[in-house]
Amino acid sequence: MKFSVFSISALLMASVFLSCKPETPTPDPEPETILEAKLQLVYNGTNVDLDQTLFTQEGYPFQVKEMKIILTQIKSGERNLLDASKMDMSSGGNTLFSGKGLPADFPNLSGFIGVVEPWNNADPISFPATSPLYLTNVNDMHWGWNPGYIFYKVEGIYSTDPDATTLSEIFTYHIGLNEYRKPFAFSDITWTKIADYQYRMTVFLHIDDLLDGPGGTVDLATDPFTHSTPDKAELNEKIATNFAYALRN
Repeated sequence: MKFSVFSISALLMASVFLSCKPETPTPDPEPETILEAKLQLVYNGTNVDLDQTLFTQEGYPFQVKEMKIILTQIKSGERNLLDASKMDMSSGGNTLFSGKGLPADFPNLSGFIGVVEPWNNADPISFPATSPLYLTNVNDMHWGWNPGYIFYKVEGIYSTDPDATTLSEIFTYHIGLNEYRKPFAFSDITWTKIADYQYRMTVFLHIDDLLDGPGGTVDLATDPFTHSTPDKAELNEKIATNFAYALRN
């Protein structure tokens, strides 16, 4: 069999052309969608901020200066959004939680205010370094002297003088321990698109319900302090019950 010079040249050119043909580029993966919840403080139906002067039902002026919260097992049904989240509003952040998911998969959310067992009694250094529950991430939200995490902190200043211009008294509520962990549930969530692949919902903490809710009335003048110790059991349960009621969407 004979090949002409032309046919051999044509075959060589075709071979070069095919070998140099660029491959179809692989498209970039689609970014993951982020779902986040922002916390808004509310008092008597009005949005308020840290350091804002408010008045209790007894007429005491007060300010909330610090608000820190840990949530765990944040999910919708069997679909998990986050194992844990930690918010420190006093450092300028009001993101209650942020996780990866699609709005349609999370029309409702439930979980726990505080750290579930057995995590609550685990060594904080045993968690992954990226976890909010890891020792250096949780910082002052774990008791070194008492096994377990502080589920939330509410701190501030007040005065029993209705006309006071300087608030010199301090209230400190640190709630933890397994017996004071409470569930939460956010239903019929409206996820608002704030950017491509980013959606947001708002969760409200009603401070008036925290001070006077289904658990009873918390009087700053008579009950300004607890670190969840046994001698404060009645106040601990009162605050835990009120806090769970006050946190809602």
